[in-house]
Amino acid sequence: MRDLKWSYVRGVIYANRIRIFLLISMADQNLENISQRIDNLTNLLEELEQELARYRRESELAPSSSWITRYRARGQKKYYWYYKWQATDPVFLTQQGKPSCYQHLGKAGSSADLKAVKQIVRRGMVKALEQGISTLKAGLEDLVEEGRKKSTSSRK
Repeated sequence: MRDLKWSYVRGVIYANRIRIFLLISMADQNLENISQRIDNLTNLLEELEQELARYRRESELAPSSSWITRYRARGQKKYYWYYKWQATDPVFLTQQGKPSCYQHLGKAGSSADLKAVKQIVRRGMVKALEQGISTLKAGLEDLVEEGRKKSTSSRK
C-alpha cells in the first residue's frame, strides 16, 4: 500500500513537471520575431504564476522538510500498520497545543492520511511551478538581451 501511495505521489509530481515542460516547449517554438517570442514567454509566465497563486491561495501545503512514514504497532492478536507525519522541526501541534515533530495520521486511507498526502503532492506541484517560473524569467532576460543586441546591430 505504501509503495502504491508513493508511486501515485511521484506520478502526480512527474505529470505536472511534464506538463510544465510541454508548456515551456510550446513557448520555445521556432519563431523568428523576438517580440512574438517575448509575448509567448510572458503569457506562459503569467499562466504559471496564476496557477501558483491559486495553489497557494486555495490549498494547504505540507510543511517543508516533512514526510509521511509508516510504522507497525502490536495489538493483542496481531500487528497493525499506521501512518504518521514526521518533520525535522516541531511544526505540528499536539492536542495539548505543544509543538511536535510528529502527527499521527491513523490507518492508510483515513481522512487525515489522505489530507497529508494531498498536501505533500501540492507542495511538490508548487515547487515544480516555482522552478518553471524561474526558468521562464531567465529566458525572458535572455530574450530581452538578445533583442537589445539585434536592435543595436541593426542601427549600425
